[in-house]
Amino acid sequence: MWNGRDPKKEITFEGARFGSVEHWAEGIMTRAVMLDVPPAPRRPLRDA
Repeated sequence: MWNGRDPKKEITFEGARFGSVEHWAEGIMTRAVMLDVPPAPRRPLRDA
């Protein structure tokens, strides 16, 4: 497992006793920003 826990003790036939994702069954709430930005043109920004 992780955090120094012994997998032989933490994983049983009923499931994981530590680090299980069952408490996330109702969903995970996060925040995100999705940007839809076109690619930049491949020309100089000003004439030289």
